[in-house]
Amino acid sequence: MEFYQSIHTFYDDIFPLNTMQLSFIEMNISQKSSMLDIGCGTGNLAIAMAAKGFVVDAIDLENEMIVMAKAKVKQGNPNFIAANMLDVGEIFGADKYSVVTCFGNTLVHLTRYNEVEQFLKGVFKVLKEDGKFLLQILNYDNILSNSITSLPLIDNERIKFVRNYQFHKNGFISFNTSLFIKNNKQTIENSILLKPVFVDELKNLLTKCGFRSVELYGGFNGESVNTKNLPLVISAQK
Repeated sequence: MEFYQSIHTFYDDIFPLNTMQLSFIEMNISQKSSMLDIGCGTGNLAIAMAAKGFVVDAIDLENEMIVMAKAKVKQGNPNFIAANMLDVGEIFGADKYSVVTCFGNTLVHLTRYNEVEQFLKGVFKVLKEDGKFLLQILNYDNILSNSITSLPLIDNERIKFVRNYQFHKNGFISFNTSLFIKNNKQTIENSILLKPVFVDELKNLLTKCGFRSVELYGGFNGESVNTKNLPLVISAQK
């Protein structure tokens, strides 16, 4: 996607490792084992989980992200692959992973309802029995009902990242961003269409695909979902 190709050099400045994600993963599994990280970006989460003793495969659609991720590790674990999230069921073997993660609002880049179902079926296939699928998107029930048109500003010593939403009558959302690079005063502007997925839709699809014990959270700290939560975090067991 042109969106990520244009900002990949600054990806770690925009989205550094979130240690709360590590804690959430460990909270949801009983032992350190195999993991698949979908939409891995430049690999920070996968590398951190490998350091904790997990055997990790990690994929991202953007080859530039995978190149950056591979440059951070010498060889072996994690295993980074440039791949489409819709293909996980074909690329990886059945009953392979104890945990599959998909964080960072990756899911809503799928633009059709049947693609979301295809993806969830693939995740279900590659999970071991009793394995966990951990998903994080934004809470679009909250965003749409409260007409939230901007996300929190990301501002640090290297970049400033402005993120806005534009709603369309066909149900899509334009995700419009401006990335300001402070050392050279360059601005990179982008727009990409997202297809929001709502809580009830996700719960129904997860159940349809065979998942059980679907639990919803308002963040990686395990708080309850409410009308003010911006994140939506889901734990679903095979």
